[in-house]
Amino acid sequence: MPLLVADALGDRAVQSCLAAAGLPENISEQTGSYIPEAALNRFLDGAARSAGDDLFGLYLGDHLSVEDYGRWGDYVLEAANLIGALQRAVQIIHLHADRDTLEVRQGPSTTFFRYTFGERRVLGYRQTALAALGSLMSIPRRFLGSRWVPLSIGLDLSETSSEARIEARVGTRVRYDRKCVYLEIANSDLLASNPQDFSGRTTVGDVIRACRGGPPKELVPCVEQLVLQRLGSQSVNLNDIARVMGTSRRTLQRRIDQSGTSFRSICTDAKMRRATELLVEGSASVSSIALQLDYSTASHFSRAFRKRFGIAPVEFRCARQVDLIMPASGLEQPSAAHTTNVRLG
Repeated sequence: MPLLVADALGDRAVQSCLAAAGLPENISEQTGSYIPEAALNRFLDGAARSAGDDLFGLYLGDHLSVEDYGRWGDYVLEAANLIGALQRAVQIIHLHADRDTLEVRQGPSTTFFRYTFGERRVLGYRQTALAALGSLMSIPRRFLGSRWVPLSIGLDLSETSSEARIEARVGTRVRYDRKCVYLEIANSDLLASNPQDFSGRTTVGDVIRACRGGPPKELVPCVEQLVLQRLGSQSVNLNDIARVMGTSRRTLQRRIDQSGTSFRSICTDAKMRRATELLVEGSASVSSIALQLDYSTASHFSRAFRKRFGIAPVEFRCARQVDLIMPASGLEQPSAAHTTNVRLG
């Protein structure tokens, strides 16, 4: 998404929008990063304001497709027919977005492919909903052709002055004030066969592995992923994490306290997880790793590492026995950042 905005508005506008959303400047370089939907909404709102276009989300939607969603998109688009693809998307949506839902609701003559966003009350949701249309329509268009349009579109937005412009852009009737974003598809189109024969090349297991189980489902892993995104690029503090999550510092602090830990402990765990990855899988010096983890000196990092694992970073690297060391540390094996690609938008 940041790359699309950069193509349209330039790098300076992207950096401004990322800052407004509380996202790291290098987020587009981080594969599979977890982005809270509230932050995505604010990012797209900033982009629309920079573009001076209240329908900027539709522009983005024209360039979005689940084909670009890695294994998630591969599994959906490799279905034998359209109804199979829609059902696959419903089956694995939890691996793509944490609070969003998909539903296929079939009637006598038409079927509604419904997407409900988990975060619809945050500034900027309008652009997210409009952009989502592009990704949603990319699934039927794989089976029915690139010029296919739904019988109607539903939006959970209230419109007044832009209704005619939106309908002109999407090429079909649009209904507003709905409970979700949806596409209305003729039942006769549901059995349209896949133009390519994939023979079940991608499995659900492939998607689970590629998505690392999906976005974090609980608070502490979520906060830890957001801390990991910021290591080495900018200061990590509770205010910034609360902002990107769309909540207040006080509320986030209370929720962390209720989880039985502290923000400082979460940050330390994140740094130690990342440290073990860099020591085992890379060749960077201890001084370089300390810098990446926001320690002021290599000695400060080494002391923190020894306190956690009972062994110096250099000794840890030389041992090359991570599976033997980690259980004694009381810290689980490090896990990669989760993604949300943009929520179907």
